Amino acid sequence: MFGHGHCGHFIGRVEPGCRPEYVSEHYATGRIRYTNFDPSARAPGHGRPKSVTKELHTEDSMDYDFQEVSTTNSTCVLRFKVKVAHDAHVCLSSSEDQDATPIYEIFIGGWDNSKCAIRRDRTKPDRAEAETPDVLSADEFRGFWVSWNSDCKIEVGREGEEEPFLSFTDPEPFEITHYGLRTAWGASGEWEIEQAKFETQDGAPYRFTAAPRIQDGGSLQLSVRAAHDAHVCLRVCPTQDVPQYEVFIGGWNNSKCALRKNQTKPDLVVVDTPNILDSVQLDYPKLHFLTWIFS
Repeated sequence: MFGHGHCGHFIGRVEPGCRPEYVSEHYATGRIRYTNFDPSARAPGHGRPKSVTKELHTEDSMDYDFQEVSTTNSTCVLRFKVKVAHDAHVCLSSSEDQDATPIYEIFIGGWDNSKCAIRRDRTKPDRAEAETPDVLSADEFRGFWVSWNSDCKIEVGREGEEEPFLSFTDPEPFEITHYGLRTAWGASGEWEIEQAKFETQDGAPYRFTAAPRIQDGGSLQLSVRAAHDAHVCLRVCPTQDVPQYEVFIGGWNNSKCALRKNQTKPDLVVVDTPNILDSVQLDYPKLHFLTWIFS
């Protein structure tokens, strides 16, 4: 079954043999933000809920909490805040296996919160290091970003700063499919991980990412700022046109939503949703939900 939520919903069926593995979207010149969502959170003075970042608690452990890199862009950026006394570790890997190689490890606030370093394959000497006294705090969140590209140029920087304080380009790059987070060497910490956000242009092709999973299906929560026609596509494979489902939000001059299979009419479901999209609302764009269940 499909379900879409804002102020209402519509339902459709996922047929056998069409299990979406990838999700994509395009819009009439708009902005998209993937987000986790706390239904109890309310924007001050507003009736609609506000979006929140993903929150994670990590115990003192040498095991990483892995997440799939859900983007096909040539350059990826992971933005996060962490509250921990020392040793916030980020890894970049081609697998979620704890013992897998190749792997990059980024140590923030290591050596008793005095240094940061990049290490490959758990082997010294480190590929890059920098003196960063008191870079972390047990009392407040500190923000950082980690970026990498297809050539495995890895950069690490502080929130609000464009220039990295740590950088390394690997002469033997590999495909990065997962990132992992942990706190270690006696430290437990709290993380806030920023979700993906980007702009789309009118008429641009779909941009695909790995489909978020739940048991026996998948679920996507997003907010979008656009005048009309926010489109979401679900496919088994990014390069395979059939089978696929398309969800049209605010189509027909922002008056309807519809669910279409394999680019073929008639649509499976059509509902009237006048003014469901908004291109002006800046601070709290409308939040939408998309869920699919295999049956």
